[in-house]
Amino acid sequence: MLKLTCPWRTSRRAALSWARLQGDVPAAHAAYDDARTIMPNLAKAWQSEAAYLDRTNDSLDDLKAFYQAWISQVAPYPDQKVDAQRGLVAALRKANDSSADSVEQDIILQNRSGGIDLAVQGTM
Repeated sequence: MLKLTCPWRTSRRAALSWARLQGDVPAAHAAYDDARTIMPNLAKAWQSEAAYLDRTNDSLDDLKAFYQAWISQVAPYPDQKVDAQRGLVAALRKANDSSADSVEQDIILQNRSGGIDLAVQGTM
């Protein structure tokens, strides 16, 4: 029996698969970017690109731009926003950027009412 899938789902999977197949070469970055452009609300696309950027030691400016875009995209979803903010904190800490403390404070303040588990998770 032929199994039909939604075209967007296939495109998303194809883009993520293509990016992973390329490894850590610079061309893979464009494929990860395509995957999250196709499905900007898909956490896996953002997480995959973040892992790629971490492995390839992108510049701090590029990392900041990526994480700020991710944070903006998932703003309505507190758990995903904390994941993006934690990635930003890790990148800032790795670069010895003192603004990491400010981002950690943001995580705590944004989640202190009703989201205490996210606030604690963000500081761990």
